[in-house]
Amino acid sequence: MSDQVLLTTTVGSFGKPDYLQKARNANARGKLGEAELTELERRATEEWVRRQERLDLDILVDGEMYRGDMVAYFAERLEGFRLGGLVRSYGNRYYHKPIIASPVRRPKPMTVDWFRFTQSLTDRPVKGMLTGPYTLLDWSYNEAYRTRRDAALALAEVVRQEAEDLQAAGARYIQIDEPAIHARPEEIDIAIEAMGVVTQNLKAKTISHICYGDFAAIYPVAGAVRSRSVHEGARHRHRRRALARDGVGRDGGGRDPQGAALRVEGAPPPASRLRPQDADGRGVRGEMPRRRRGDEGRPQRARAAGDAGKDGSLESPPWRA
Repeated sequence: MSDQVLLTTTVGSFGKPDYLQKARNANARGKLGEAELTELERRATEEWVRRQERLDLDILVDGEMYRGDMVAYFAERLEGFRLGGLVRSYGNRYYHKPIIASPVRRPKPMTVDWFRFTQSLTDRPVKGMLTGPYTLLDWSYNEAYRTRRDAALALAEVVRQEAEDLQAAGARYIQIDEPAIHARPEEIDIAIEAMGVVTQNLKAKTISHICYGDFAAIYPVAGAVRSRSVHEGARHRHRRRALARDGVGRDGGGRDPQGAALRVEGAPPPASRLRPQDADGRGVRGEMPRRRRGDEGRPQRARAAGDAGKDGSLESPPWRA
């Protein structure tokens, strides 16, 4: 791979082809076996790999053909979780919101086999992709841990284990998805601490994918995540390298061609200085207002169907994404 100013990749969640959608529906109704479904998921994965190669992308993804929901997929494979009742996400889309019912534990790797399969299809690097600990917490009900921080750090440990296994399997790039990071500005320090646990011992390059919300409320604080991860679309390390050749230093001296400083000067404002109302209505799952045991969340507004993004494959049995 050449030393580009900005290596190209994607967020990583692609649409499932019709034949796979139908197969998942049939599997949910007990009319198609797991082996047959896995074969079709592999077929769809290879199709997306070939399309990315035709587009000449630098870092490829598996497209998540085997995942129905970015949180439920992991909740179903971690000990300590159980799936709760249906919760409205947006429009007529629902998902089974997971419940953290007991201390979480990862009995075995959850994504490594799919990484190995996808990497075997191409000579280009494939990116490992994991849902981050804060999003796993915020999109679940917590009934097992005394505080949300305790739950986030426990989840960070199991995500770290998965990331280390991906690295051992050959992943040079690992993406941590944290779309919930903007939902509660007062908890940004918890999200950053959890991300630090995940990435602290990794030699692989890490990317933090953050989406949906109003970043103006949290961006000065969220910038601290960059100390351990690369934020897609902002201050990429390869861009820094190119700018350095023009006399712009890593310490923030100088400006880029558009006049934007390379880093935020001074200490970020504490979460307590952010307006509490900034968190209202920004939950990325768009759940209907509720007050349930183990979830202290605010009511959240529904998203438009066109904004599906990473969690656009929400499940509503007997219809499955």
